[in-house]
Amino acid sequence: MRTLDFEQRCSTVQGPLQAAGPTTTSMQASQPTAPYTPTDANRVKRIAYRASYDPSVVHSILDSGYVCHVAFVDAGLPQLIPMTYWRDGEFLYFHSAVRGRFALVCREAEIAISVTLMDGLVLGHSPINHSMNYRSVVVHGRPEAIDDRLAKAAAMQSFFAKTIPGRWEDLRAVRDDELDALTVFRLGLEQASAKIRNEFPDEEDHMPSEPVWTGTIPLRPMFLAPVSDPRFEIQPLPPYLAGFAGKPDFGSRIEGA
Repeated sequence: MRTLDFEQRCSTVQGPLQAAGPTTTSMQASQPTAPYTPTDANRVKRIAYRASYDPSVVHSILDSGYVCHVAFVDAGLPQLIPMTYWRDGEFLYFHSAVRGRFALVCREAEIAISVTLMDGLVLGHSPINHSMNYRSVVVHGRPEAIDDRLAKAAAMQSFFAKTIPGRWEDLRAVRDDELDALTVFRLGLEQASAKIRNEFPDEEDHMPSEPVWTGTIPLRPMFLAPVSDPRFEIQPLPPYLAGFAGKPDFGSRIEGA
């Protein structure tokens, strides 16, 4: 099996932001120095050589994405909800309405969260030897609810700092009733695992009689130029949106993937 050469890119992560004054939930988290421990929940079993439990690899993947999928069980039925997320230290953060089945489950049961970044198509000699190159993270555990207003505001500020730096400072202050209408959850990364495919097609025993092109088609996502909302008086484009390209690792895909 032939593996592409690539450079592992890891974002420079700023420390967790703090709300002014005391909070009921500390957002401080120490950076791990050892790999996450594989357990029955997070151990990668199929094609295990593609797995990584290295925190720097897990962080890099999480810090490149925008959408996660949260899996949970409600009334005996499996459910899956896509939503935005952000990482701060050794926690994955997301939010929901303060009431509803999703918020209730997150307070009372374990969930699983996945993030997948597609890096390209893989084309082999046979239909069964086509695949995708990707980076993915799955995290298991029971979330912790953040109910304190100051802590929720600090978490939201962290989200903006990591997603659209400079935007939070331009916005009006979040109101207490808005903070009371949402719940912020955080899930520790102790049971996290990454899985990465960064390869050409698998070698085959049964080659075609006629030559056919094989290889990879790399994918690089990108943001387009901002579009002003015509319903309001158009304002000058702020400097932080001029040339906006997303998170530091958003457009940085594995070389040749």
